[in-house]
Amino acid sequence: MPDIDFTATLSIHAPVHVVFEYCRDPRSIFAGDPTYKVTDATVTPEGVGTRGHLVAKMLGLSEDVAIEYVEVVPDKRIVYEANGRGEIPRHG
Repeated sequence: MPDIDFTATLSIHAPVHVVFEYCRDPRSIFAGDPTYKVTDATVTPEGVGTRGHLVAKMLGLSEDVAIEYVEVVPDKRIVYEANGRGEIPRHG
């Protein structure tokens, strides 16, 4: 399976440090979106190695994804790797 790169940009009107600290916990990133739920989150003090399990369900499809923070630059960026699989239910 080929690697897929995904980049998203979002503008938030709040102090950078406040937003960054909020995003250090992977459960916060998807808060408010009923499609996604993060479970089994482990947050490390330095950020790198923070992990979580992301479950997404929409339109009869489900996706299970393991995420891990691989680079954390305070008040600048969080880079995470995601590995998972999706399933399409079979009927009949």
